[in-house]
Amino acid sequence: MDRQNVLELSLRFLRIASIIIGVSERNRIMKNKNKKSNPNRIKCQITGVERISNKTYLANKGEKNGVTGNVWASFYVSKPAFNELVEHVSDFGFKSTCAKYEIDNDRLKKWLRFNGRGSFVKIAKNIQLDVEENTAHAVQVSVEDAAVALELATAEIERTKEQLIDKNETSDRDRKLARRRELYAEKKRTALSA
Repeated sequence: MDRQNVLELSLRFLRIASIIIGVSERNRIMKNKNKKSNPNRIKCQITGVERISNKTYLANKGEKNGVTGNVWASFYVSKPAFNELVEHVSDFGFKSTCAKYEIDNDRLKKWLRFNGRGSFVKIAKNIQLDVEENTAHAVQVSVEDAAVALELATAEIERTKEQLIDKNETSDRDRKLARRRELYAEKKRTALSA
């Protein structure tokens, strides 16, 4: 073979190879292009990582939390991201965590409530109550306001006592009537059996 023939064969080979490569590249592009977006794909709100789920799982998670499956999915956080979130809230509190993730307090509570098993949600509520109590103690209450609040509380206690007394009297009367009915029924049974 002379040099000219070698060059022609090389060019032919390159054309065939480029056609084959072009076809395989086109097939790869079309595969990605033809993929349908799955409505059951859930995305972590912190990391952005997606995973496939199914309708039943989403519906059950939503029902467990008192919302629809789509609403639950909109607050989905992956387990590693959730563990990191819980650790940060435990160490630094709600306010710092909201600032770190650039979210509001309500969204943070929903992330914790919808993705946790409940134990941290109780801790989170206690933390929030502690914050509210500390805020309440910081507010100065005037003597007049305290006197009015005391009068209102005393009146409410009296109303509650009266309601309980009425309820107890009614329940005592009901018990006596029920006992009378039992005795009457027993007399009837003995009369019929005799």
